[in-house]
Amino acid sequence: MNQDLTGTHLFDSRGEPLRVSRLVVASHAGDEVVGCGGLLAKHHEDGAVVVVAAPDHQRLERLTTARHLLGSPAYTFLGLPDDRLADHLEPIVSALSTLIGQLRPAEVYLPYPAHHPDHLVAYEAGVRATRRPGARDTAPVSVLVYDTRGADVAEYPADIRWGVGESLREEDVERLVAAAVVHRSPVAKDLAERARRVGSAHGLPWAEQFALVRTPPGSRRAPAAPVQVPAMAGGDR
Repeated sequence: MNQDLTGTHLFDSRGEPLRVSRLVVASHAGDEVVGCGGLLAKHHEDGAVVVVAAPDHQRLERLTTARHLLGSPAYTFLGLPDDRLADHLEPIVSALSTLIGQLRPAEVYLPYPAHHPDHLVAYEAGVRATRRPGARDTAPVSVLVYDTRGADVAEYPADIRWGVGESLREEDVERLVAAAVVHRSPVAKDLAERARRVGSAHGLPWAEQFALVRTPPGSRRAPAAPVQVPAMAGGDR
């Protein structure tokens, strides 16, 4: 199920699984750029992305170019049909749990579960995966959500606190915008201004922001209010 369509980028030169600090889960290719592109540009050497839905040839070509612009962070794909992700929730949970256990990220970033049903699937699968023994027993993991639309976070429910700011450099923002343009994102032109506005709110020149859903025991970070999502059948939340 776990297909790496861009090469063996999740393994080092000895064939051992990479160790990453941040793992971004994207329902579709391009979601990760809008929501975490600056973070991925900044942490391209120790960040990784897993895309749940299989991209078509055109999307894969765009992703390959955008990935290069971001500094070539590691990518892998689960290869599922993007019109039926909800039919594959348990396999997605299992695959993500295995990846988390192998990569041992300190932080897992999930799409906010709104605006598209596949975002709900990726969020729900990611939350469940971090609770599975294979993932949970390897390292403590913080779970955060990212904005998938490039929207003003004021449009989200008031009890969701987008309180985690990731400081960015100007070059990270430039890479983010360039990658979003390659993906033909309708919000690409607004991302630099958003990074500036978010940075100002956090006392920084540039930033992306995230909502913290869960922290490991002993963490100093305070999680945001619980993300309210529609119920999905079965599984461990």
